Amino acid sequence: MKYVELSHRITDGMVTFPGNPPVRIDTFMDREQTSGACGEKAQSMLDQIHMVNISGTYLDSPRHRSDEGYTVADIPLEKCTNLRYQVVTMQKDKNCIDVDDLKGIGRRGGAVLLYTGFDRKFNTPAYGVNPPYLTVEAARLLVERGVVFVGIDSRLSMT
Repeated sequence: MKYVELSHRITDGMVTFPGNPPVRIDTFMDREQTSGACGEKAQSMLDQIHMVNISGTYLDSPRHRSDEGYTVADIPLEKCTNLRYQVVTMQKDKNCIDVDDLKGIGRRGGAVLLYTGFDRKFNTPAYGVNPPYLTVEAARLLVERGVVFVGIDSRLSMT
């Protein structure tokens, strides 16, 4: 099985989404400090990361939008792995993904990955402008077809 890494590297000071505070990565305890606290054989470097929870590549759940929704911790790992998937390459610069774009797409128990090219704007001011999104009708269609996982190379859209 081949795995493809899709995550963006998160670095100190970067703004992962325009308007959010920058990521802050710093040392919580260095090797000398951990040696004193845990003994010389337990030396390690402990960093701390401060960032908004929707920074970079992430898995989302209904709880993000609704108090009644389930959280990421409630999603069994097997629901996110070893899925039959379909990749849909969207027309360049098209930001609205509608039912017409999903003809023949969506298998019961499978995943749909939507590639829009928007990921190339990550870590730039353009990442906050006019992101691609699924219409409500397109999302409902995928649910009706039994799709259990949808991925998109876009930021969270409020549309």
